[in-house]
Amino acid sequence: MDWIYIGEYYHIKEKEIPLDCKFGVTNDLSSREYSLSRTKSPINYRMVKAWRVPDNMKREDIENLISIVFSEQKYDGYEWYDIDLETFYDKIISIFDQLKRMTGGDYFNLEEEDLISKGYTDETIEEIIEKRATYTN
Repeated sequence: MDWIYIGEYYHIKEKEIPLDCKFGVTNDLSSREYSLSRTKSPINYRMVKAWRVPDNMKREDIENLISIVFSEQKYDGYEWYDIDLETFYDKIISIFDQLKRMTGGDYFNLEEEDLISKGYTDETIEEIIEKRATYTN
């Protein structure tokens, strides 16, 4: 099964780090998260949201769409974006909702995965965003 996801690096002691976000594709969420966080470092990586890609779609097409829409925020040659998590998530959801309406929901129907129940994070996106806001203040 293919996935698309957004995530971020975070400091284990809640120190300030850049507020960049990653948008990527994978066929194994836990392996990908591990590979992005595998070094012994105070900076770790966590996936914040993930969506199952329907069989009738190519995950690379979705990644390319996000890359085009967020071209101004994208670091050249990387899957990282210079954008805060809340804005990135809200805009991605808006794009997905609009595409679903345009296709009648039959073709473009991405189902969001519950990462918390799978043990990826014990925080909601709102808690992560709130915590990030305290880092910068």
